[in-house]
Amino acid sequence: MKALSSKCFRSFSAKLIYYLKEHSNWSKGVRRVSLKSKLKVERLGVLVFSVFYAVAGGAEALLLVFSNFTLPHVAFMAVLSLITAYGLFRTRKWSVWLATILFFPATTFSVTTLYASVTRQTFYPSLEAFLFHILLMAYLIMTVAAFAYVVAKRRDFQ
Repeated sequence: MKALSSKCFRSFSAKLIYYLKEHSNWSKGVRRVSLKSKLKVERLGVLVFSVFYAVAGGAEALLLVFSNFTLPHVAFMAVLSLITAYGLFRTRKWSVWLATILFFPATTFSVTTLYASVTRQTFYPSLEAFLFHILLMAYLIMTVAAFAYVVAKRRDFQ
């Protein structure tokens, strides 16, 4: 009985290896598929800034939830950020316009929030406030960088 089961196992494993060699890229020497080719992204900058807009849109949606939906401008920016992330990821022509439109309210929001927060309290009153200020500055820098990149590469979008 034991010899029969090991013979069946060897036969099954040989058939599995044969199938994998015939129906995969092993015979062609390709063993790894990069994330870039899986996502079909031609430019790394487009991927980085679409992820930025998706994360920013998600964070703005969370801010909206935590404020009990009393900040309509944050809802506007969250929706625009998520739509811009999708458009950039798919390299759509209209995403250039959305990134341009989103640049102005996002910059105004981050600068006024940072200014109000720093003037009400000092820059480093606590660790939480310090991290909040650093995140706002990073958001501002990434917004400017995304806007500059998208405008510079606008001809690459279809």
